[in-house]
Amino acid sequence: MFERFTDLARQSIVRSQREAKSLNQTSVGTEDLLVGVLEHQDPILGPILESHGVDVEAVRERVQQVFGTDGEPPSGHIPFTPEVKKSLELSLRESLELSHKYIGPVHLLLGVLQQGDNGGVRVLRDLQVDVEELARDVRSHAGGQGPTKES
Repeated sequence: MFERFTDLARQSIVRSQREAKSLNQTSVGTEDLLVGVLEHQDPILGPILESHGVDVEAVRERVQQVFGTDGEPPSGHIPFTPEVKKSLELSLRESLELSHKYIGPVHLLLGVLQQGDNGGVRVLRDLQVDVEELARDVRSHAGGQGPTKES
């Protein structure tokens, strides 16, 4: 599956790992994946997120409030939670349903949003975001877009 990931999707994963480490978490959760995706100003996602009131700094702050720990920073590799693994699987499904031959940040976001009640979704709901409407808008805009493998 990872061979389908665009460079930007891979960068989102790396950013999510960095976010988890900065919060001294022992695993990468969907809330970290959400921050990793939002950090990149994706040309498709940017306007949609803005129209739904999603601000990366507000999301990051909420993630820190809810999921930050006082423990020691983890060393080495930080594993993905089962919810992140499921989000990655769902991102592949979203890509296939949209007839895309790649997985980009849009698909990663949809993978997080599809699960219902995970850390990323809870953070968005805490910030008064209508997650279902956001997912519909992202899917709608992504369906007509065909970025290249590098996007």
